Amino acid sequence: MRHRLRGVAMVLLGAVLFGTPGLALCSWYGGRGTVPLSFERATGIAAELLPQAESAGMGFERGFGYGTFLASDDFGSSRATFQYGIPRADCALSDQLRQNAASKGWPTLHRVSGGPCDGWRTEADGLDVTLTHRDTVSTLISTET
Repeated sequence: MRHRLRGVAMVLLGAVLFGTPGLALCSWYGGRGTVPLSFERATGIAAELLPQAESAGMGFERGFGYGTFLASDDFGSSRATFQYGIPRADCALSDQLRQNAASKGWPTLHRVSGGPCDGWRTEADGLDVTLTHRDTVSTLISTET
């Protein structure tokens, strides 16, 4: 019995000693190659997906995560927000986004229900891009995933 307990303890100790550095290395390596969302990249994505639309407002925030803004010393992803169609939502943007995303090679679009008309969401290259509509505004949001 004591021999088995020693064997189990050695296996667990080995898993901890080799697993922890392995997890750290994989976590570091998994983050390599992704490009963080910048102001220039966000405006380029908006121009690519909605080239005929003119933005009525734009916001760019760093340190956004889990649906809330983080403290200045915390790290989080960036989020860019573009507003269109003020004082009312522009439902034609949904068709424009769907057609441009398909022609530019974006992955499959997912319908986003709600508001006066349906919007669309897609993910590519570490970004989540969502177009939603409310009664007073259409909003395109790009967030790092």
